[in-house]
Amino acid sequence: MPNVTNQNLIAVLPIYINVIRGQQQTFKVTLHENYVGNSINIGTITNVVAEYLDTNNAIIKTESKAAGTLTYGAANSDKQNEVALALSASETAGLPLEANNVNGELAVRFKITMGISEVVLPLLKLGNIYDAGDQIGDIVASRFSVPSTVYSVRSVSTADFNSINPAGGELVFNASVPSQITMVKVANKDDKGYRNEWLETLLENRLNIDGLTNSIFFTNVKNNSEYSMFRITSWQRVDVINDGGVVSDEDNDDAILLGLAFEGNSNTPGETYQIEASDVLGIFTESFAGLSAQGIEISHAGTSREGIRDLTFVGPSI
Repeated sequence: MPNVTNQNLIAVLPIYINVIRGQQQTFKVTLHENYVGNSINIGTITNVVAEYLDTNNAIIKTESKAAGTLTYGAANSDKQNEVALALSASETAGLPLEANNVNGELAVRFKITMGISEVVLPLLKLGNIYDAGDQIGDIVASRFSVPSTVYSVRSVSTADFNSINPAGGELVFNASVPSQITMVKVANKDDKGYRNEWLETLLENRLNIDGLTNSIFFTNVKNNSEYSMFRITSWQRVDVINDGGVVSDEDNDDAILLGLAFEGNSNTPGETYQIEASDVLGIFTESFAGLSAQGIEISHAGTSREGIRDLTFVGPSI
């Protein structure tokens, strides 16, 4: 277990934690005297200060018992020596990476005062800092148990949309502002080279056969608070590898063109969210049955009305 010591005082971290920028992270550190297992009763000593330091050894946050900002176990309890450290999503989002721009480190420095004597412990590394979507050994940071298809954005050019096709793991939008996007080309394979059967099954079965309404979400994997939402209105396959214009369901290197209707996007006051070339986006879809899927079509003044989920009849019954 990672630990540091000075003048018979010891701080122990059970395990290093991978810190993903933009996501909340917590740590638990225990304090001991003379040997690990001889717990310091934090509630009865003068003070404990915890200084968080980034990969440049700059202090980014300070908490202390005396100031009432440090979270620790109740006095005379089984957790009397436990300190709970935490960084919010906004705090981790601001953590710098090392010069290689690949990863960084996060550490904590404890200052323990018992009586009038203050002991400063060496830096205790808490973990490594990564961006969501980064490769960490055999896993990818911030991917979960639901299908996680990730793509990089090749282009958001309106003028060049028709002439640019995505290679494997790429998306091509016809605009950068979500409210102006009406089409996107999605490569058949995601950024890891896996064919996106999830999206294809949704289009072939849920949309074509079941007639369900389908929504698609594009989320920035490096900042999950940035996302845009659309309804899929149409789709067709696109010949990317230029094999005589032949579009095959079995061609892994082709793409799918989706017709989209804008539904919304995340935003912050005073700023306009835009999708940019080289952004890395995760795709998520959902399906639901509207009235049209139940054989009921609503129109008014000759215009079909979509998105209606229920009908209310007024007036006397016949």
